[in-house]
Amino acid sequence: MAIVVTLRDSARTIEEVTDNPFPAAIRDTLECCFPGRTFCVFVTEGSALVPVPVSAGQPIPAALTRLNADITASHVPIEPCPIEPCAIEPCAGWSLLPCHEEAKDRSAGQIAGAIAIDTPPDTLSLRQCRILRAQGTLALGTLAPGTLAQGGVARDSLSVTYPKYAPPLDPERANLGFFLWDQRRGRMTGDPHMATLCGLDRAALREGISWSDFRQLIHRDERPGPDVSAVGWMTGIGPSGLRLVHADGRIVHVNMRVQPHGENCTGNLVDLGHEDRLALRTSQAFLNSMLVSANDCVKILDLEGIITFVNQGALLVLDLCSTAEMVGIFWPDVWQERGRALSLDAIAAARNGETSHFQSYLETRDGRMRLWDVIVTPIFGADGRPERILGVSRDMTIANQEHERLELALQAGTIVGMWLWDPRIRRITGDARMALTLGISPAGLNNGIDLTALLRRIDPEDRNRVRSALSRALRDRTRFHCEFRLLDDDARASHWVEANGACTYDKSGHISHFPGILLDIDAHKRQTLKREALVQLGEGLRALDSESEILSLCAKILGETIEADRAGFADVDCGRELAHVVDAWRRDASMADISGLYAFRAFGDYIDTLKRGEIVAIADVATHPLTSRQAESFAKLGIAALLNLPLMENGALQAVAIVHFDHRHRWDEITLAFVRTVADRSWAAIRQVRAQEALRLMNETLEELAIRRTRERDRLWAISADLLALTDQDGRLRYLNPSWERSFGRKVQEWSGSKFELFVHPADRPRAAEALRLLRENRLDQGVDLRFLHQNGTWHIFNWSGSREGDDIYLIGRDITDRIALEEQLRQSQKMEAVGQLTGGLAHDFNNILAGIGGALGLLSRRIEQGRLSGLDRYISAAQAATDRAAALTHRLLAFSRRQTLDPQPADINTLIVGMEDLIEGTVGPAIVLELALAPEIGLTLVDTNQLENALLNLSINARDAMPDGGHLQIATSAVLLGARQAREWGLRAGRYLVLTVTDTGVGMSSDIMDRAFDPFFTTKPIGKGTGLGLSMIYGFAQQSGGRVGIASTPGEGTTVQIWLPGHEAAIAPPQDMARRPCNDENLNRLQILLVDDEETLRFTVRETLQDWGAVVQDAADGATALAMLNDRERLFDLLITDVGLPGGLNGRQLADAARSLRPGLAVLFITGYAEQAIFDREGIPEKIHILPKPFTPQMLDEKLRGALRAGG
Repeated sequence: MAIVVTLRDSARTIEEVTDNPFPAAIRDTLECCFPGRTFCVFVTEGSALVPVPVSAGQPIPAALTRLNADITASHVPIEPCPIEPCAIEPCAGWSLLPCHEEAKDRSAGQIAGAIAIDTPPDTLSLRQCRILRAQGTLALGTLAPGTLAQGGVARDSLSVTYPKYAPPLDPERANLGFFLWDQRRGRMTGDPHMATLCGLDRAALREGISWSDFRQLIHRDERPGPDVSAVGWMTGIGPSGLRLVHADGRIVHVNMRVQPHGENCTGNLVDLGHEDRLALRTSQAFLNSMLVSANDCVKILDLEGIITFVNQGALLVLDLCSTAEMVGIFWPDVWQERGRALSLDAIAAARNGETSHFQSYLETRDGRMRLWDVIVTPIFGADGRPERILGVSRDMTIANQEHERLELALQAGTIVGMWLWDPRIRRITGDARMALTLGISPAGLNNGIDLTALLRRIDPEDRNRVRSALSRALRDRTRFHCEFRLLDDDARASHWVEANGACTYDKSGHISHFPGILLDIDAHKRQTLKREALVQLGEGLRALDSESEILSLCAKILGETIEADRAGFADVDCGRELAHVVDAWRRDASMADISGLYAFRAFGDYIDTLKRGEIVAIADVATHPLTSRQAESFAKLGIAALLNLPLMENGALQAVAIVHFDHRHRWDEITLAFVRTVADRSWAAIRQVRAQEALRLMNETLEELAIRRTRERDRLWAISADLLALTDQDGRLRYLNPSWERSFGRKVQEWSGSKFELFVHPADRPRAAEALRLLRENRLDQGVDLRFLHQNGTWHIFNWSGSREGDDIYLIGRDITDRIALEEQLRQSQKMEAVGQLTGGLAHDFNNILAGIGGALGLLSRRIEQGRLSGLDRYISAAQAATDRAAALTHRLLAFSRRQTLDPQPADINTLIVGMEDLIEGTVGPAIVLELALAPEIGLTLVDTNQLENALLNLSINARDAMPDGGHLQIATSAVLLGARQAREWGLRAGRYLVLTVTDTGVGMSSDIMDRAFDPFFTTKPIGKGTGLGLSMIYGFAQQSGGRVGIASTPGEGTTVQIWLPGHEAAIAPPQDMARRPCNDENLNRLQILLVDDEETLRFTVRETLQDWGAVVQDAADGATALAMLNDRERLFDLLITDVGLPGGLNGRQLADAARSLRPGLAVLFITGYAEQAIFDREGIPEKIHILPKPFTPQMLDEKLRGALRAGG
């Protein structure tokens, strides 16, 4: 078909046609699709083309009013006219497209008019041509000659005129019609069946009618008010329907179904007068729901393939301005080539009552090619014959692209596993590739593993990220995506992978299955990380001007990027083959610090390789020929793989970049290139910094330096709050800073030339003179505190320090008066708090004990008075038990205060623990698993074994109470070498220590409770379950033994207590025969004993006990009396039993020393309730001192007495 356009002498003028009303809906669509363009629609009148402007007042070239159209046609059926535009020669820049007449007999192919646009033909796309022709065709319904003559459709009365080219449908067949309400445009559009049911012209409804026009169709008894919302009213129509009044007065009873979507709605009308109303209303409900709810593009065609209706989904997926862009278009014209042929076949099949399905690509409005899945099916009428055609198109582009990507990934090998999570059994299954990737058996993965087992194959640093991504995907119902590292056989991160997956859900909202894939992104990820690291390095180097900062930054970036354990740099003395390693970056602070000076030859034979400028990369130092003989040296530093990269200058080795791994590592070319790049950049930056520093120093004159330093000194001199002074060698004040006047007033102006010590408190002047003497000799190592009279009249304490320079002495003094006062207040407050807590606890416990003793003795006395002598042993036992509790309490208090009397012996704590294993297992019970982790050959310690056994048992009981539901108790030993710095911090001597560690998996404790754990009488146990002295006793015992106690705990995880005891080199003494002998042994018979104690009751009980054993006892109440008895040569004594704390100025230790001088070989036994351990310091005294702590039993006295006699005899 072709159109030939020529000029003519117009019989009509432009003014005669511009008043004709143009459809507003079509105008809006054209302006939306072609913004800023001018349009003109032509209606054929004979051979003339009568122009009608789209917008009133638009300028139209005069030549457009004088066009003739010689139209010839050759076509196939159902292809009404071509869609190629032609140029309008008289009007340059304009294009013209023919529009077909919508006649009942479409095979006639008549042309009803044309549409013109001020755009050249070669700039219009095929899609734009289709839109133009469709909108021009829609406009012809109201602009054809018949309507022009009548002045258009009478809108007010809605009288319907059926022109010859658009006869109405048969009312008997129009039983179901569709419509769409556009709230923004305020227009209702519909298909021809809707027009027939409403009694409207099809073209008018296709263009769109207003809400006011539609209201006029409704019967006046049911008509809504003018202010009623269109969507709201239509949605509220009930099942009884409504009545529509046609222009000829005929009334049609219809049912309206509406589905709103936003401000718009889609709906349909069904004729309630039809004989099969139930089937129609069922069909209506189904179709309406489908058309509205579907996101697909749903179209209704007539049997010739013209689009009569599209749903809201079409507007969304095709990005249309309105349905008018599609309505009236011959559907095959939308497609291209293959799609056009398939659509023609589908329409032909639908007319025969068959359903078709095809897929084809189609260009959308934005120019993208999309893949569409299309289903075409007939809609049957009441007579069982196809009446209309339903087409449903779904955009399959994304799904197809994902499928294609999956296939490409599988072919390229980037997918290293596919997995599926089953929510019912909560296990993950996968294919053989995933099993190989994770390093687990294919059979095990095929049977399924749980998430915990999968996470164990992931680097610990990445596990929380995987958990978070998984939780977010399940919570938000989004795709699962996460990048992480898998562990290799050495339990180190080695391979980057990417996991992708998505859940599907059933109707109840539960997960039905969760599939996904693993992608190998290791090479790409590591390359990306290296690129980002180099960018970070470049940005960092630009901001740094310090050599140390540059080295620190480069080492950190180097180590973190390649996931090394240590990275850094070392300066090289090439002649002596030495490397000085500066502080290197370490992944873990617990790794050894290798800073220091090293000889290359002590660590292998690769120095010559470095001198040649070649990289030394060793995957395993234990097996490599260059380092295997020094493997032990590397092991001490935690080095299993190393990289040394030489940094050369003028052909000589100047430094090396070092990288260490604590496990075997395979070096690849990418990593070596990255290390080389980082090292070269860092070395270049360092050389630049050094050059800049040298240039700066060279250009800086001595005068400038002196001025700057003088200015800085004067500024510090003026603003310092401390007292600054300059004196001569004799201490005469020469210069004072302003702080002196602020502290001592204006009188300091007169102090110049006076000696410094004249202004010091008289009692402090000797110390001031001594401090000046030390300053002159440059030997004043620490400050000295001196008192000065402040201007407020009080003596303030100043801490002074200084230095000597030539003949001058520089002094600086800081007022520490307030600080000392605050420290003293704090100490006093803490002391009073401790005393209050201690005395309260003591009073409580001793009152309970005294009540028990007093009650038992009272009952004993009353029974004796009554003559009831049977059962008296119960009261004696009760009093004795209370006495034992009092003794235990005092021993614990003395242990806490580090004042208990210890009997330290060389001991093997491993042997001690093994000997207590059965006791501890019986104490903690079967619900707790006891584990002994004893380091072999840790050596001996000097300790009171009885106290250590008590401490270990106490810790085990505490662990048992912390694990009421059972758990794990570990007792471990180890030997540790304590360095000088740590020893100073802890207040211990440096050297070898034995560490006894008790660890439980109990409830743990918070930091607040842990801070008070060693306080006396503090306990978290229920009343009656603990005294609060157990840990206090252990603390004091460890301190008194020359060690310490440490505690660490985490709530919910457990507690660890460590007892540090100093190592001891002496051997364990062989055991002595301690077989018990009866108290009336002949060794005690007629034994001469001198008993000395200031407590009369104690002397009485001990004297009576000894006399019962056959000994002859003489006693004294103080040291002086006892010494006089010892000086009496007439008195014979075999044994001296003496208290340590005696009145009269002579204590028990002094008395024993005097007795040994007077009577060599005299056996001595000390009895004491409390004594300073220093009294029993045995340094320089070869013999063993025998001590019996109070209170004691006759059996304890007998054992100690015999030991003293054996040592003295």
